[in-house]
Amino acid sequence: MTPEQGQAVANRMGATYMECSAKESRGVDQVFELAINTAVAVEDQSRADPGATNGGGGWKGGKKVKRRNCKFL
Repeated sequence: MTPEQGQAVANRMGATYMECSAKESRGVDQVFELAINTAVAVEDQSRADPGATNGGGGWKGGKKVKRRNCKFL
């Protein structure tokens, strides 16, 4: 996949595009840092608004609402 293709997919998904290489040890820490920060932010948001249905997860009517959007790619 080319960087342009990756960026196009990320744009369609509403995600952040990042490049990394485990082989060259380049950008891996940044990808994991963004993933962790995003997960924590989504969790904090769902705790602040348990009825949130905006794709951030949370609870509605006693059922967990699934998050259906990707914040990073």
